[in-house]
Amino acid sequence: MPEASPETTARRAPAGAGDTGAAAHFASLPIPEITDAEAFLEGVYVVALAIPAGRVMSYGGIAAALGTRAARQVGKILASQGDDLPWWRVVRADGTLPAELQARARSHWLSEGTPVRGTGADTRPAAAAFLRPQKNALRPGDRPVESGPPNGEHGNPLR
Repeated sequence: MPEASPETTARRAPAGAGDTGAAAHFASLPIPEITDAEAFLEGVYVVALAIPAGRVMSYGGIAAALGTRAARQVGKILASQGDDLPWWRVVRADGTLPAELQARARSHWLSEGTPVRGTGADTRPAAAAFLRPQKNALRPGDRPVESGPPNGEHGNPLR
């Protein structure tokens, strides 16, 4: 069996870095009320910029933190306008990124001390690296998101 190295085994997250502190970490952010596409864009920027070094969040995690289920729109924003953001801290739910970004992200993850698993092109953030705020965790005073009218329109500001 090959000897384990820091690059091939998951590193433990710092004490207290689990999900329990995620809501508290984001509680004071100036999240806009999501009423239109511009507010959604601003919310994505605020949350993405607040992800600390060594941690990651999924596209769906950012959407949930904003009180929506619009994970694909979060991905589209990062793909088209994310150059100013720490894009390597926002990943798919399984910790992967598009193949063309994976190697670049790996170097960021290792330099920031992000807990990772796998090697080479298969490197991805370990479960301990994920921040998972609950739905609407960033705006605790807001009403819960409703499922929407029966016609399937869910109030997505980007539609």
